[in-house]
Amino acid sequence: MAGTLLPGAAMVVTSQPCLALPSVIFQHHVLLLGLAEDTDDYVCCFFPGCEEPVAAVARHLKAPLGLAGLCFVPLYCHMLCSVLDRWWQDALPVPAPTTVTEVYAAYVAALLGPQPAPQLWAQLLALAGRILFAKAELRGVPGSSPLRCLLAPKDNGAVEFFHPTVQEFVAAVFAIATL
Repeated sequence: MAGTLLPGAAMVVTSQPCLALPSVIFQHHVLLLGLAEDTDDYVCCFFPGCEEPVAAVARHLKAPLGLAGLCFVPLYCHMLCSVLDRWWQDALPVPAPTTVTEVYAAYVAALLGPQPAPQLWAQLLALAGRILFAKAELRGVPGSSPLRCLLAPKDNGAVEFFHPTVQEFVAAVFAIATL
């Protein structure tokens, strides 16, 4: 960060919005707007007319676990609300997720269903190692397959995961499973 390795190069550092970065090191600061103050509004919209889950989700997000910082990014806020909704509505006997890994695992599990077939996991893990793939590679996957919830078509006819972070999580699961 002292600028000696690559003189003249620029570096972009991202952090949670509440973290104060020293101005001695960083000459320029840019604030990317997300849901910093609108998290409560988003949670209320996610659970319309349901005060109990709104209060439970808000308490969980504001607990000193670091999840509230993730809500700055709208996708994470959606994932957290989706996961916590399932946890709250199903009265799951396990504690609500408190780490990013637990949130991703619960989110992917919720999309794939309670007991996904082994071939569904095999297809998902095979696709996770690549950035794009052709629609033809999904011919054996039924249109109603939960796998399709994780994928998004592109204009050029290719298919990709709907968000790179979900793909990275699935690829990490694949890497661990194949070690």
